[in-house]
Amino acid sequence: MRKISIKFILFFCTIFLIIACQNGNNQSANDTNNCQNISHDFGTTEICQKIEKIAVLGSYNLAQILSLGYQPYGFGGYFGFEKGEKITNVKEIDPILGNLITTEPYNLGNANNPSLEVLSKIKPDLILGETRNQTQYNFLSQIAPTLLFKDRTIKGKWQQDLTTLATALNETEKAQTIINNYENQLNQTKADFTEIINNKNQVLFLAGNGLNDSLFMLSKNSDLGNIFSQLGFEIITISNDNSSVTMPISLESLPDIGKQADWIFILGYNTDVKNKSNSEILANQTATIKQDWQENSLTKSLPATLNNQVYFASYALWNGLNGAIASEYILEQLREFLLNY
Repeated sequence: MRKISIKFILFFCTIFLIIACQNGNNQSANDTNNCQNISHDFGTTEICQKIEKIAVLGSYNLAQILSLGYQPYGFGGYFGFEKGEKITNVKEIDPILGNLITTEPYNLGNANNPSLEVLSKIKPDLILGETRNQTQYNFLSQIAPTLLFKDRTIKGKWQQDLTTLATALNETEKAQTIINNYENQLNQTKADFTEIINNKNQVLFLAGNGLNDSLFMLSKNSDLGNIFSQLGFEIITISNDNSSVTMPISLESLPDIGKQADWIFILGYNTDVKNKSNSEILANQTATIKQDWQENSLTKSLPATLNNQVYFASYALWNGLNGAIASEYILEQLREFLLNY
């Protein structure tokens, strides 16, 4: 009897192990079947699980996930002003995006050099970065599947990146809806601007901290230039290179170029960020270049200046975010500038 019992026990143990192995193999097969290879600007990443915890490096990718309805699990900003384990004052992350964040993400430090220790500790399902993280790509990929994007300021790039990200998140329909809504808003704004633009459609885009500090132009190949082109404006350029997004310009050459412009948009930035919060940094973005413009005899004599058609905006918001949320903000601010509401 005892021998029979032992045999039965061994028999059932064997059956149990076989079933367990089969279930394990089936689970592995299912996991493999659910995997997808996502191509991004720095490689191909295999993703085999549902993405819930997203670690985000930089405001561009933060804007992208927020537009898709996701919240950051961890975040690394450009200035790394937060010192605690979590970012409690999320409004300091960005004046636009901060209002859309409902969580207190883990603090990953500076987006350029995020804390690998913190990333390893919080175990995200996905890491999103940009070109600045290229040298860390192998380390980041060992922690979690990683997608890196580049050239976000080129026209059409944010739509492409949004589609890639949405594929990884199984949100492709939502991404297409976002792009369609943006196109509809763009067309409506164009219709509203028809009478204002009329035959006065020449636009000069300038950016810099001051008139004598690395002043440059934005081209029609930029994301921002593309928005204005689709609204019916013509972007003034000094180069036939269709691949250039920005072009340096000297103060001495500004009168010849500026006299062609019906409208001038100046994007200010200030790199003095030490011991300052994001809100303080953004408040000072246009101060220096606006003062330079108002005091310089060359710029005061330009037709756009004389016609009160020179506008100052934040480089960080107009050309530092990119994406659906930033584009909506730009179109709304344009309405304030040109339609006075």
